[in-house]
Amino acid sequence: MTEAATDESGASLDDDFRKLKIVVMSALISGGAIFVRSSKAASACELSVALGPAALKIDSSAALFAQKLSTLVLDPPSLHAASVANATRATSIPVRIRPISRTRPTSQCPFGGHYVAVLMTVSFTRDSAVAVISVDDGKANAYSPDVLQAISDAFDKADADGATAVVLQGRPGRFSAGFDLSIMTSGTEPMQSLVTQGAELLLKIFTFPAPVVTACTGHALAAGALVLLVSDVRIGAEGEFKIGLNEVAIGMRLPIFAVEFARYRMPPSAFDSAILGEVFGPADAVQAGYLDRTSADVVDDALATAHRLSGLRRGAIAGTKETARKHLARAIEAGLHADMASLAGPTP
Repeated sequence: MTEAATDESGASLDDDFRKLKIVVMSALISGGAIFVRSSKAASACELSVALGPAALKIDSSAALFAQKLSTLVLDPPSLHAASVANATRATSIPVRIRPISRTRPTSQCPFGGHYVAVLMTVSFTRDSAVAVISVDDGKANAYSPDVLQAISDAFDKADADGATAVVLQGRPGRFSAGFDLSIMTSGTEPMQSLVTQGAELLLKIFTFPAPVVTACTGHALAAGALVLLVSDVRIGAEGEFKIGLNEVAIGMRLPIFAVEFARYRMPPSAFDSAILGEVFGPADAVQAGYLDRTSADVVDDALATAHRLSGLRRGAIAGTKETARKHLARAIEAGLHADMASLAGPTP
C-alpha cells in the first residue's frame, strides 16, 4: 500500500484535499474565497493566470498538492455546468485564482493562504479535433484589452495544438456588444489602442489556417458584428437579437478595416447598411451577409459544423485562405496605424 503524502507538519495532504474540495466547490458557486493550506507545498506556489483555465506554477516539492488542486479547480466532477454561469458546454470550470494573502493556518483560515476564485471571461477547451473558444463576462461580452488578448491567445493555442477547426461562441443572448464603451469614451489614445488591438485580432481570425465557425449566440454589434464578417461560417441564434455595424449610429466613423471587411463579406445591396449604421434581426442578418444561417440550437449546430469541417486537410484550407485573402489582409495591415491616427471615438 502506498503511504499517503504529508506536508511538513505530518498532516495528510489527502485529508486536506478533501476539506479543500468542499471549500472550493462552494466558492465556485457562490463567488466566495478559496483557502489553501500554508505548508511548504502551498506557500511555495505561484498562482497565475494562463490561457483558459487557471494554471499552477509550483516547485517540484509541491507537485502532488498542485496536481490535486489543479484537477479540482479545472474539473470538479460533481459540479454541473449549469451551476456556473459561464461554463456553457464546458467540461472544465475555468477559474482565475487571485491571491489576497498567504498566512499560517489559523482557526479562521484553516488552509492558510486566502485566495479568491474568479470565473474567467474567455475559456478554451478541446472537443476532439475542434478547439472551442467561449467568451462570457456575464454581461454584454464587451471587448476590453484583456478579453481581446485572451481570445487572441486562445487562437494561438488552437493553432499550436493543431486544431483542425475552431468554434468561437458567446454567452446565451449576447455574442458581443463590441469594444468596451468605457474605454472607447475615455480618451483618444486608449480608444485608438483598443481598436488597433481589435483589428489585429480580426486579421488573425480572417487568416486563421483552419475553419473558424462562429456561434452568434445573441446580440452582435459593432466589433461583435465584425467578428462575424471575418469568420468562415456564421450561425446565429434565433430570437429577438440585433446584429450589425452600428458605429455611425453612435457617432463614430467606421475605420478602414471595418469598411473593407464589410465590403468583402456583405452583398452590394446590403453594404450601404453598414455606412448608415443599420442593425438587423437574425433572419435579415442572413440576407445582409452577417450570418450564413440561423439555428434553434446554435451551439450544437456550430460544433457539428466544425466537426464536419475538421475533416478537411488543414494545409489545403490554409493555402486557399492565403490565396483568397492575403492581399486584403496585407492592405489592411499596411494602412492600419495611419487610419488609427485619425480615428475619433463615439460622440453624442
